Amino acid sequence: MMTTLNTPATRDQFAFAGSAAGRGRTGRVDHSGGNSLTRLIEITRSNDRLVVELAAAQHRFAQAIAYVADPKSRPQLAAALVAHARKKQTAVLDQLRLNRSEALRILASGETPN
Repeated sequence: MMTTLNTPATRDQFAFAGSAAGRGRTGRVDHSGGNSLTRLIEITRSNDRLVVELAAAQHRFAQAIAYVADPKSRPQLAAALVAHARKKQTAVLDQLRLNRSEALRILASGETPN
C-alpha cells in the first residue's frame, strides 16, 4: 500500500519540509543544524517534487504553444501564456540545477553522515 502525503501521519511526519518552521526570510529551509545525510535526503525529496512540477510546467508550455497555433487565439494572451509557462519551466530547472550543485558539493566535501 502506497502512503501519500495527504494522510495525517505522513503529513505530520514531513511537515518540516514544507512548513514555515525553520525557514528564514528567503523561504529556504535552515540546514545549519543538520548533517550531510539529512540534507541529501531533503534534496532528493525536493527533486522528486520538482520533477513533478517540471512535467506540469512542460505540459502547460505545450498547451500554450498549441494555443498560439490556434487561429482563434488572442495574440497578447497567447504571448503572455507562453512567457509565463517558459518562466515557470525555467524556475524549476534552475532549482534542480541548484540542488544538483549542492548535492555534489556535499558529496565532494567528504563529510561522513552522522
